[in-house]
Amino acid sequence: NQLIISYTDSQTNRYIQQHRKHDNISVISLHQPSQSLIQLSDSVSEAGYKKSLLIAVSEQNESLLSELNALAPLTHGELNVVIIPQQTLAAKVLEPHLFNAAVLVAIQDPEIWSGKNANWLLQQAFNYQVPVIGYSKSFLKAGALASVYSTIEDVTALTVESINHWLDDELPSSFSINYPEAAITINP
Repeated sequence: NQLIISYTDSQTNRYIQQHRKHDNISVISLHQPSQSLIQLSDSVSEAGYKKSLLIAVSEQNESLLSELNALAPLTHGELNVVIIPQQTLAAKVLEPHLFNAAVLVAIQDPEIWSGKNANWLLQQAFNYQVPVIGYSKSFLKAGALASVYSTIEDVTALTVESINHWLDDELPSSFSINYPEAAITINP
């Protein structure tokens, strides 16, 4: 039997992938893969003399670290992945890195991008005049330069398409994480 799971976040996607009992699972993600955010950020780094794409990752988020390590080399910039220890305010650890950053890339990691951490990081990026590329539309309201995200309409359309394939017995019999078309919005 094929299982379709929709409206999942990145952390849930990684959990399903690591703990699945069979391969007949099709996951439809709410968030775009890290690669999409990094590609946009890489093009932003081309415009200036700073080339560092700054990314904060909590030390317990091993799957995100693996995903970032597996990325293809960038065209213009270079990844600067800063690992944030548990019980540490990310803004304090990242502050010395912001001076040389071309862009701060917000990749979904609930230990980093929630509550006080998110507010402080956005404020510091503003103070250092470092543009932020976010993973949801809400980053635009908070002052990010751009966001790469999935719209609810696109997630719904992909879910409906997957269900129709399932009804027509056309779904593949292997595990897959499916991403809707990326919406890229630039702050005016």
